[in-house]
Amino acid sequence: MRVVGPVPLVSVLAERLPSGTVDPPTRIEIEGGTQMLLVWHNGTEQRFSARELRAACPCAACGEPDGARRLAVLLRGPIEVEIGDAELVGYGINLTFRPDGHRTGIFSYDYLRSLKDGDV
Repeated sequence: MRVVGPVPLVSVLAERLPSGTVDPPTRIEIEGGTQMLLVWHNGTEQRFSARELRAACPCAACGEPDGARRLAVLLRGPIEVEIGDAELVGYGINLTFRPDGHRTGIFSYDYLRSLKDGDV
């Protein structure tokens, strides 16, 4: 399932999550490619800029020295970072970023829930 705008998630998805996993958000919105809004079951909202999410990418490549250097160069520049695509993958969301095309980080619901707005 691709996320292209406001998407209500169904309980079938929640039933497939590993035990101990945070329930999926009730609403996910990608706003103009520059922000992502998550609304959780208890009404809590989280909003992240594309730049914040790109900086917090949890993939192994971004944690390695070469990947970390490339990421630092991207984030230091005046280039606009955008979410080009978002896909639900069971326990989280796989994001593709522009302009670098990075898409190997899966943002689990647990990980997203643990991030505080502005603390990314």
